Amino acid sequence: MTPTNICSLIRALAVTAICVALPVTVYSQPNSEKVDQKPCSTETLPHPFQKKLITEFSSWKIQDVADLSPSAKARWFSAEYADCPGLAAGEFRENKRQSYAVLLVPREKPDSAYRLAIYTPAGPDFKAEFQILDKGDDAGASNFFLHAARTDKLFDAPSRRKFHIETTDSFLFFDCGEQEYEVDAYFYADGAYRSSFVDM
Repeated sequence: MTPTNICSLIRALAVTAICVALPVTVYSQPNSEKVDQKPCSTETLPHPFQKKLITEFSSWKIQDVADLSPSAKARWFSAEYADCPGLAAGEFRENKRQSYAVLLVPREKPDSAYRLAIYTPAGPDFKAEFQILDKGDDAGASNFFLHAARTDKLFDAPSRRKFHIETTDSFLFFDCGEQEYEVDAYFYADGAYRSSFVDM
C-alpha cells in the first residue's frame, strides 16, 4: 500500500471514530430539567406534609431566593448556602428522626407576611407533628431565610447543658434587613421548640 493510500485510510478511520463517538458525547450531557431539582418545591417534602400545605396553605409558598430582599440575598450568597432559603431539614425534634422547617410566604405578595412551620413525620412509635413556631403579618418577610446547622457548632457544651439541648441539629432564622440584622437558633429542649440569639 502506498503512503498516500495509508494516509487516506487513517483519515477515514479517524472520521468514522468521531462519528461513532459523537452521539455518545451528545446524549451523555446532563438533562437540565433533571439537574434542576427545584429545592424550594413542596415536592422535596414528605407526602403527608405536602398534602397539609396544599390543603391548608394553598395561597402560600416556600420562600425562594427570588423572594429575598437585596440585603437578605447578599447575605445568603455570601454564606454560599446552596439549598432553599425557605426550607431547613435535620434532626431538630429528636436524634435519628428527621424534621422539616419551612418559611411560608404569600404567593401574591411574598413580602407581606410569613409563617414559620415545622413538621416531623410519623414513625412506628410516634405520630406526625406539625406546629407553627412563629408568624407575622407585616411587611419585611423578604428579609428572612432559614438554614440548618449542627447544634454543637452553635452552642458550646456549657450552653447545651444550660438549655438542655440534646438534639444533633438546630436551624437558624436569619433577619437580614437593611437597618437590622439578627440570627436566632431554634432548637428542641424540655418538650418544646425554643429559640436563642446567636452571633453569626
